Amino acid sequence: MAGRGGRRAARDPGAPSRFRLPPSRLRWRCPLKAIPADPPSGPENTVGQDRALEALRLGLDVRAPGYNIFVSGISGTGRTTTVLHMVKELAPSCPVPRDRAYVHNFAAPERPRLLTLHAGRASELRRDLEELGALLRRILPASLEDREFHRRRDEILRRAAAEEKRLLEEFRAPLAAAGFALLEISGEGVKRLEIHPLVDGEPVPPDRWRDLAAEGRIPREAFEAGEAKLLELRRELAQVLRRDREIARDMNREVGAVLQEAVRGALAGAFEDLRARWTEASVRSHLAAVEADVLEHIVPLAREAAGGEDEGEGRLRLYGVHVLVDRRGLRGCPVVHETAPTVAGLFGNVERRPVGPGVFVADHTTIRAGSLLEADGGFIVLSAEDVFADPEVARHFRRVLKHRRLEIRSVDGSQGAPGPGLAPEAIDLDVKVILVGDWRAYELLYRASHEFAETFRVKADFEPDMDVSLRNLRHFLRVAGRIARKAGALPVSREGYAAIAEEGVRSSGRQGKITARFSDVGEVLREADYWARREGAKEIGGPHVLRAVDRMAERSRLTERRIQDLIDREILLIETSGSRVGRVNGLSVYDLGYYAFGKPTVITASTGVGLAGIINVEREARLSGGIYDKGVLIIAGWLRRTFAQNRPLSLTASVCFEQSYAGVDGDSASVAEVAALVSELSGVPVDQGVAVTGSLNQHGYVQPIGGVNEKIEGFFEVCGRRGLTGTQGVVIPRANAGDLMLSPAVVEACAAGRFSVWAVARVEEALTLLLGSDPGRQRADGTWPAESLFGRVDARLRDYAARLGGSEDWRPVDGTRSAGGRAPGEPPAGPFEEAPG
Repeated sequence: MAGRGGRRAARDPGAPSRFRLPPSRLRWRCPLKAIPADPPSGPENTVGQDRALEALRLGLDVRAPGYNIFVSGISGTGRTTTVLHMVKELAPSCPVPRDRAYVHNFAAPERPRLLTLHAGRASELRRDLEELGALLRRILPASLEDREFHRRRDEILRRAAAEEKRLLEEFRAPLAAAGFALLEISGEGVKRLEIHPLVDGEPVPPDRWRDLAAEGRIPREAFEAGEAKLLELRRELAQVLRRDREIARDMNREVGAVLQEAVRGALAGAFEDLRARWTEASVRSHLAAVEADVLEHIVPLAREAAGGEDEGEGRLRLYGVHVLVDRRGLRGCPVVHETAPTVAGLFGNVERRPVGPGVFVADHTTIRAGSLLEADGGFIVLSAEDVFADPEVARHFRRVLKHRRLEIRSVDGSQGAPGPGLAPEAIDLDVKVILVGDWRAYELLYRASHEFAETFRVKADFEPDMDVSLRNLRHFLRVAGRIARKAGALPVSREGYAAIAEEGVRSSGRQGKITARFSDVGEVLREADYWARREGAKEIGGPHVLRAVDRMAERSRLTERRIQDLIDREILLIETSGSRVGRVNGLSVYDLGYYAFGKPTVITASTGVGLAGIINVEREARLSGGIYDKGVLIIAGWLRRTFAQNRPLSLTASVCFEQSYAGVDGDSASVAEVAALVSELSGVPVDQGVAVTGSLNQHGYVQPIGGVNEKIEGFFEVCGRRGLTGTQGVVIPRANAGDLMLSPAVVEACAAGRFSVWAVARVEEALTLLLGSDPGRQRADGTWPAESLFGRVDARLRDYAARLGGSEDWRPVDGTRSAGGRAPGEPPAGPFEEAPG
């Protein structure tokens, strides 16, 4: 067995070449023959989204309740563009929806009436009633100036005045004999009649009369009799005044009747014409209410018309038709894209208009339609994030979709909440709602309420990428051409299109896929155009695209550069040459959200005699996530399966991410941790010029991981800055070979033999590359060849067991053993646990 100095076992000279990937597999190359000399511009951004398009067609064609559509996927995949394109194509073949208008409700003014009319008819009704108002403004003042009207009105007024005078005289006559007088009191522009007692023949106010009685100047018996009489007279006066008001009302009715006679002919003809033009029951009902109100209020209307009040004020305003939605001239159904949904903007509002200093009123003419009503009978496209970001909008939105009815209410501008005001009649809606959001938003909404699934029965998933087929590739390039033309960019050469396609494949994360995020494609094209123009080029070439990609990444590389600086200054201790026992270069990905990069991380192992099992240092320091902890447990399972079939394991080992002071998660370091443990146990050193990444299962198979390109390029940069030796490289899972889209610099170095990428399927293959030693084949009795790598490990484990004195006082458990410091009652996490006693 190798000593602690790191003596190597027999090396397999053919291992590196056997697992090395050829340069052709390190990066997908776009075949130039698949690219036309000038790819025609595509009509839209929908490429490789067949499943989503099929779902959209279903949702758009089915008009049954609940068949609203949720379009999910990541931004930049053309979701909104595709939806708008499809609904705009469909809209002209849909029936034109009806107009919506509100009119005054004469029976219940706080509940304006809704009129639903055929397209264009609402504006015609508004015009007809505007003409009626103009007719009233014309004939009513003229009727007031008519000589016959004046004669008959004056006669009615004289008769009414005589009757009022007779009533008052009959009431006033006996007052003096009773010791009282009837006075007309004026104050603040109002005249009123009051009864005053007489004292020494002069009327005094009742309060002064009571004061005189209190002073003894009026005998008590006389005062008490006078108080009773005063109360009786006041009751009689109230009856007189009530009769006086009846006379005034009768007078007004008679004057109104006279005025009605004067205008009846003109009004009757006008309303008869309206009834002939409008056969709809709702309109006829409203016309009848308007006619009755005109006749009932003919006198004040005449005064209003004669007074020259603004057309927007007074009672005549009540006869107008307020059109909320006018479909006049519309071809097909409406398509609304609401980009800023608010309570008022989406559902409508009842505004208030000023009628005086600090005085505001609302009526049917101040009702405002929202985008939902504008989209009635058609389609509305909304962002799920925008709708559900505002709790008030979300609450109203759920209610409207559930009941398919819209109630427009007043909205307080400062709070965005419904306030008091008019309550217009509810509107039955028939609108197809299309929400655009991501997968997480759909899951959250689906889990939050069962009503969501009932109102959004169709889900259209937009893929972030698509298969790299010839058809999809050509469609991809057509869309790229359209984006370039729309941006006013220079023509794109065939090499430029090839570079764009290759960057699209890299963005997807796998050679067999190409990105469908055309917003990112457009960003690359615009910046490539910038670099091409800066060089004075006449077209965008491949180098311009590569430069654009590199400079876009460079703007986000601050963190990466700082970490690399720490490595260069040997503050972060990374070795890229020589060999070390129990020390492996693992690979980590730093994902900042907007940018991801890879760098090597030193993983070390330490073993010794004991029964603690594998101590997860990261977990003990509370720096590990659940997936990382699971990976350590899997390593323990692999050790048991490989070395503990015929005897117990006696081992205390620790695994650590060196110089890691932040959280660690993921299981992509499992193979590296096994290599560190095997190296430590066998004494065979690990080649520090080789880094490794890969997940492990309990049976020793190497499983794929994420960020493989970033990890390889990160280690390549570290090695390159120190000088490539030709023996350096990265070991990756074989399943990740199809994900490789390495930078041209890495591919060129591999082609020149200065760097390598090896792909393995089993941990034994990775150990052969890292430690330069064949693990060996296990014999039938469970032992390993003495000079093999696993033979050395087995010998070390036997040595540990012997030093424990062959103790059988143990029992196997799943997991790893904590070094100590567990909370009381926490179960052990190691592969071994000491038996009680």
